[in-house]
Amino acid sequence: MNYFKLRKINYKSHREDLLPPLNVDMDDWLHSPYTCLKIRLNIEIANIVVWVLQYTSIKPNFITLLYALSGITGAFLLSSGIKSMILLGVIIFFVYGFLDVVDGFLARLKKRTSQLGHVMDPWAGLVCTYSFLIGLGMYLYNFTQDINFIYLTILVITINALDFKNYTYHYLMYEFYKNYKSSKSKSKSKSKKIKINENLLKVPSILFHLKNFFQGFLDNRARTIDAIGLIILIELTYNKIILSDLIYYLIIIKSAIVFAGGFYLITFKGLIEKINLVLKK
Repeated sequence: MNYFKLRKINYKSHREDLLPPLNVDMDDWLHSPYTCLKIRLNIEIANIVVWVLQYTSIKPNFITLLYALSGITGAFLLSSGIKSMILLGVIIFFVYGFLDVVDGFLARLKKRTSQLGHVMDPWAGLVCTYSFLIGLGMYLYNFTQDINFIYLTILVITINALDFKNYTYHYLMYEFYKNYKSSKSKSKSKSKKIKINENLLKVPSILFHLKNFFQGFLDNRARTIDAIGLIILIELTYNKIILSDLIYYLIIIKSAIVFAGGFYLITFKGLIEKINLVLKK
């Protein structure tokens, strides 16, 4: 396929895919100018890469693994304590998003979409998110020689990894699948999409507004990581920690609040029973 046709298809698919699930309008320059610009940057880089890769035997899942590896590499560079390597790490975290575009587009182009690829894609994003948190924490430790940043890095990864609500979702879905497999019930063959609203849980609406705020605050989207990367570049220029330490504290506070909110829903609002009720329908 020639480059210009490939480019047109990629833009069209992004306009169709981004808005419904992610509520991202890549043409809304008025409200999200940076998001619109960053999406286009990733798409343009991905167009060139996919145009070349379409003639190779490289599989989309291999690109997804490279995406995860790029996050780990970026974290290693941020943790190095060497300015030139930290700079390279910031650059990697700025551009690595194009790989997330490449794998999906290449899969559709080669007609190699799969459930494995569908699962690997968010997993790779999770690897990159955790890698960035580790890299940022170690960057602060190397810069300040404050041992507390190592403890804080361990703390923030532990809080995110042991999220009780996410574990509950995974466990209940595993139990549902195991029971379905053993019973081989055709009536439950359709996939379940769990949607628990605030009326079902009977939780005050203010708590849901707070949840949405904290989940969107200092999230793992490109705009947040790029902003932190810019702050790191400024700090390297002046050889002084200016804001990144405060941001890291806020990330930890946010993670703790989200963890506590999930724990509250599970232990005090009967979320397990509500999920089971939805699964049995």
